[in-house]
Amino acid sequence: MAFLPERTVGMDQEIMEARSYGERLIGRELSEDEFKDALSYAIRKAELQGNGLDYVPLLLPDVIREREFEAECLARYRMAKQLEKEEESRWKRLGITPEQLRKLREIAPEMVELARSVAVA
Repeated sequence: MAFLPERTVGMDQEIMEARSYGERLIGRELSEDEFKDALSYAIRKAELQGNGLDYVPLLLPDVIREREFEAECLARYRMAKQLEKEEESRWKRLGITPEQLRKLREIAPEMVELARSVAVA
């Protein structure tokens, strides 16, 4: 069985059902580390909100979904930054500085798109 803090003794079934529901919401199973992290966060969140530990099973699926959304956003941000760096290096190989590219985008964005298609080819 998954790690459950002593403070949640007697709530095992409810917490595992909440975990299962949260996993269905995100479409995948959590690793034990992900679950521990989500459960600890749900406990802290319930305590900070002034709710008792019996609120944790209600809160846990939302915490799981929020964590998944945060991870997805971070992954997309990192991917966008990587693509931006790659594009910048392509422009650099063509002898265009980031400042020149910025100005070109302001003046004629359609020319940037045209040049991008040529640079990629």
